[in-house]
Amino acid sequence: MIREYLSSKLQNKNTVMFITAVLFMAGILSYFNDCEIVVATVISLIAIFLLVTKKIHIRYAFFWLFIFYFGFFNSYFRIKSVDDLYLKAPVDTTIMGQISSIPEVVDYKTKFFLNVKSIDGENINAKTYVTINGKKDLNIGDYVALSARVRKPFKAGNPSQFDYGKYLRNFNTFTTTYVDPNDCALLDIKITPAWKFMQGLNNVRNRILESHSKYLQSPNLEILGGIVFGDDAVAPPDYIKSTFVNSGLLHILAASGMNVAFIFGFWFYIMNFLKVPYKINVIGGILMVILYTLMTGMGASVLRAALMLLFILVG
Repeated sequence: MIREYLSSKLQNKNTVMFITAVLFMAGILSYFNDCEIVVATVISLIAIFLLVTKKIHIRYAFFWLFIFYFGFFNSYFRIKSVDDLYLKAPVDTTIMGQISSIPEVVDYKTKFFLNVKSIDGENINAKTYVTINGKKDLNIGDYVALSARVRKPFKAGNPSQFDYGKYLRNFNTFTTTYVDPNDCALLDIKITPAWKFMQGLNNVRNRILESHSKYLQSPNLEILGGIVFGDDAVAPPDYIKSTFVNSGLLHILAASGMNVAFIFGFWFYIMNFLKVPYKINVIGGILMVILYTLMTGMGASVLRAALMLLFILVG
């Protein structure tokens, strides 16, 4: 009875694809959660049981085991666990690099990702998350020299505890760097046109926020900035963020599909009202969505929404 039921289900392509996708994701998740041995053992035992009891064909068992291991090893070989800077940490040193994210000020601390070019004059290729213990006027794309303390991020002590190191690995970052404002020097190094363009967008975003600041005070200013540009670009104070977390409304501070839809909707409606040709209107809307996405700092939520809308518009 069970065999006939499984056989009928396995004839359905949707069922096969669903099981395949679940096992592929299981391989990826087992890598990130350090439980690959346990998950692999459970899946293997289930496969052996189904084969012995002749519930599924052997080709399905080998195919799905291959998919699971492919998901695991694909993550294992493609995702780095260390870089050149991680191997030297912890260390007090001088590093030079280029700011690769929009610097944000949270509780009078300036934070950003830094593409490290050298450490004590030795050329390396690494990335670190920098925290300056004070406000510093910096822009994305700037080159800086830091006399700082480079550390390895703390590891979770409990199974359900937040692992900061794994979080940073999502940004291809493996170390944290702490520095005083006086130990951060802006370098006069020419940047590429692409970085100049990003700086220009960041300046536009800052001018918009400055206009808001004429009529709003903190924390209302940061809340509005978070709603418009997302918390990846405008970080509200920690106590405000905690309030939104506790009330289950943190998603309001994240730029997402609603923001992208508003940007394109306003543009399309205004251009359509002005009798702009349809194709030019759509192409202009695509450019507006791309510019807005870059201004938000390209957080995951707004990036996936922008990509889906761009696919639709290009189609």
